[in-house]
Amino acid sequence: MKAELSPEIAERIKEYPPAARDRLKFLLVRITATALALGKESVTQALKWGEPSFVVSGGTPVRFGWNPSFPDSVFLYVHCSSRIIDTLREVTPGLTTLHGNRAIELPINLPWPESDIDTFLTLALDYHQRKHLPLLGL
Repeated sequence: MKAELSPEIAERIKEYPPAARDRLKFLLVRITATALALGKESVTQALKWGEPSFVVSGGTPVRFGWNPSFPDSVFLYVHCSSRIIDTLREVTPGLTTLHGNRAIELPINLPWPESDIDTFLTLALDYHQRKHLPLLGL
């Protein structure tokens, strides 16, 4: 499995600033590595609501968003009915900007808490096997 953007997503992110595109590429590498570690065979890429979305079998989609109204941040979204963001509030002190029950805001030009991002991705990509567990099995 290669960490390459689909042509559809590559075209869509051309309007993103270079730093946001770089963050998306970094995220794709992390998604691919996490999927492999979880034994997933492939990552499906698509545009959902005009934003890059990534999903594996047994997981919940992860969307990546950049908005000119918030030019210094990118957002990672999960389905609003999942318990992922609420769980992250309890277990990942490095993720300080969580929005409601569906988004993580990350600054484009500051270091990301990589271990917390990996935890987020593990929860999302393995969600349907974990959703019944307290704190999603963490």
